[in-house]
Amino acid sequence: MRPKTKGNSTSRHNSIHRRQDNATVCPSSFHLIHGKCIQYNNNKIPWSGARSNCRGKGGDLISITSQALYQELKTYCERSNRLSDRVLWVGAEEKGTGTFQWLNGKSCCGDWWAPNEPNGHGRERCVHYVDRSDGKGAALSDGNCGVSWAFVCESPGMCSFDHHACWPGTCSDELTSSCACAPGFQRVKDSSQTVCQLKDASAPSINTCQTVIGGANGEAKRTAPGKCQELNDFFGNFQPTSVGFYMQSDFILDVTKYSSSRPKFIKEEKFGITDTTLYIKRVQIDGTQQTLGTFKQKIATSQSTNVKTTVAHKNNYTLSQPNYKLTNGDRLCVQFEARGGGYVKRNDFRTQTVKTPLPYQKTSTTETVCYRYDDAKPQHCLVTRTCSFGEKEPIQISHRVTRTSIIPVSFSGWKDPIPVGGNTSHASDIESCEITVNEVNNGIVDSRKVFSRKMNHTQTTLILNLTSDSPRLYSVNLEVKDVADNVRQARRFVLYDSTTNITSRSDKPFTVSSASMASHYTWQTHHNDICLNWKDHFYNQFYMDNLLLGKINPAAHGLITGIYEQQTGLLSVSGTSNVHGIVQFKFSWSLDGVLSPVIVVPKLFDQSYCHSLHLKDGQTYILNIEAIDIVNNTLSENRTVFIDRSVPHINNIWLMKNGIKRLYIHDDIDLSAMNMTFEALDPHSGLLNIEWTFKTMDTGHELGSGVTGIALLEKEHCPKNPSDSCYCPNVGKCEIFNTAFR
Repeated sequence: MRPKTKGNSTSRHNSIHRRQDNATVCPSSFHLIHGKCIQYNNNKIPWSGARSNCRGKGGDLISITSQALYQELKTYCERSNRLSDRVLWVGAEEKGTGTFQWLNGKSCCGDWWAPNEPNGHGRERCVHYVDRSDGKGAALSDGNCGVSWAFVCESPGMCSFDHHACWPGTCSDELTSSCACAPGFQRVKDSSQTVCQLKDASAPSINTCQTVIGGANGEAKRTAPGKCQELNDFFGNFQPTSVGFYMQSDFILDVTKYSSSRPKFIKEEKFGITDTTLYIKRVQIDGTQQTLGTFKQKIATSQSTNVKTTVAHKNNYTLSQPNYKLTNGDRLCVQFEARGGGYVKRNDFRTQTVKTPLPYQKTSTTETVCYRYDDAKPQHCLVTRTCSFGEKEPIQISHRVTRTSIIPVSFSGWKDPIPVGGNTSHASDIESCEITVNEVNNGIVDSRKVFSRKMNHTQTTLILNLTSDSPRLYSVNLEVKDVADNVRQARRFVLYDSTTNITSRSDKPFTVSSASMASHYTWQTHHNDICLNWKDHFYNQFYMDNLLLGKINPAAHGLITGIYEQQTGLLSVSGTSNVHGIVQFKFSWSLDGVLSPVIVVPKLFDQSYCHSLHLKDGQTYILNIEAIDIVNNTLSENRTVFIDRSVPHINNIWLMKNGIKRLYIHDDIDLSAMNMTFEALDPHSGLLNIEWTFKTMDTGHELGSGVTGIALLEKEHCPKNPSDSCYCPNVGKCEIFNTAFR
């Protein structure tokens, strides 16, 4: 609305400004009032022209930012004798219907509106200050922008000794609005300050943060050499009891190139490390953090006047339990913090003094190194059932009994276990493997090493060359170590033998024990099981004399157990079952040229075996025993047994006299005049001889006895003439079956 105004004030406002010495703070013709450089302009021009006028002086129409500033305008209007209508354009305009905004971007105008203002409804878009003549007091009102009124400019202050130093930087036209800060600094400007503060990127460097974690038994783990930014976490398997460190940091800012433009009100500046701190934190496997200790190293002063471009600290702290006790997967982290800053000193030419140092806002850098606690030993994938093809054993040796000295060994499938609730970063990983070979004698592993080699975690195969002029039993030991120094050991045994063999003893016969002893175990006269006995018949002389296959003592430290020890199978720690080096017997037989399946003799130490066969008289079995020793040498021997459980046949018994065959009744008591004839034969085995006896029937008196041999034919078959009384048994030579004697 068009304002109603009072008459001119009889007092001049200049007297107010003379109370302040602002010659080095505000530009010429501007006055420092309530933190702003203000210029009153009594020339009446429209709002846009007024703004252009102010901007031409490096400023703008005033934005009222405080009640004190608002009161200043009111006082000026009341006392000024130059302002006839007591109206001043100010820096606010309508941005939307009914919405007004100061030129500094903030909302206008709150409680400073006059009653019923604004009321232009879009027609009065500019704001002026009015000292009203209708008794309603001074206030802000919207008005027609084209009407000419006096106006108030505000200007940026000059770069000065006060809080508008703009250093390090330049003010091209000496106004704070032109403040340009040096690289690494950023301008911070408002009505109360124009300063160059450090950018976050302008932070100190922590160059060295070497850390040593100690244990109760003298253990120590330390960071690797190198810059902090390049360091990785380090692992250990002991509880921490101390932290030692060496920290070196610097903060170097070169502002010498601005020396030529250094204002006279800048006396000195200095930048560097203001303070350093060490934090010890426990980070649990789920990420939960707890600060256990805070240790100040360099302590800052309030004005940062004790800055140094480079600082170094070396110290050692004892860690008390139980706060520092870790569980598998936890981390003990040492965080190094360096804060950089500085100060500027300014000359106050009004008082010819140096003002209190003005500190710069600090920037900070942190570097963290962590000791990761890992007390879990490496384990093989057999434990977790995650093995891939070819990872069947902790130590894989394809032939643990070998005739060759070249022995391939592989040891893949080892992992460092991940703690429950963790991930791969919580496990230290496999660092190295070491293969050692020791000789085993009489069950004792010799402490002297035949072979030893340490390899990094990428190598999982090795070729051993174990030459010897006689058989040797070796213990092949694998030690797997993770980065945290946890160790798991495994071992397998290898027998090298390229010289021995199996022999048999004649003084310990191999017999068909189920056959008749009288037949020298060649004839079995019953149809029960066929049984063989070869007690101590087969042997390997070397293993009789050297106890390489006996029980092996447990590992000295007792740490090789479970799948990591050779507990079963060939060459186990409990010993290898053998009889004089023989580890297996096999039985087989043949009948009429037909071979049987091979049967492994179930009871090695019995050295005997019985087998049920469907025996028939006249059959001939070839029975075979194969002895196999630890090196897979073999020796086979067989025995032949004939089956015959039937008695010989005796037919056609006669007493003959004068060609007459009689058996029971004769007319002569002179037996010497008679011949006895009969047929005697055995179709299966033939006859060996004939034993005869004559006795009286009534008294049993023996009249005579004897043994008669059997007439054998040299031919393999009987003559074609049947009168030859010949027959051929299943076994043996053909015989004459007719027998006669007197």
